[in-house]
Amino acid sequence: MTVAKRRYPAEEFARRGDDLFEKKVRPKLTVADEDKFAAIDIETGEFELDKNEKRACDRLCKRVADPQIWLVHVTMGYLHRFGGARASAANFTAKTSTPASRGDRASWNNDPSRSGPDSAPRHANALQ
Repeated sequence: MTVAKRRYPAEEFARRGDDLFEKKVRPKLTVADEDKFAAIDIETGEFELDKNEKRACDRLCKRVADPQIWLVHVTMGYLHRFGGARASAANFTAKTSTPASRGDRASWNNDPSRSGPDSAPRHANALQ
């Protein structure tokens, strides 16, 4: 298995991923898509939905050659938490834009050093 190289800076990757999620994926989501992951190729806009993030990515890779995948959980708006409970914002939470209706996520880990969900880098690829 080869690892795809990122072809965009982290900020551009995040901007494209968020934009595609809001314009192409979110309008097509239904109640049945709750708790699924969206794997989005930021170059073509193609996407796959699945409750298993690996299956979503694998299906997208079968349809798109060498995709640049932006992965987001459609219900929670973020993927995984990295770092310890007292991690600073620099140690981050991978996430994407979350609608205001989801409420304030700043309290999800009771960490007073976090100023809120938008202070963190927006995708796991932002680490590299």
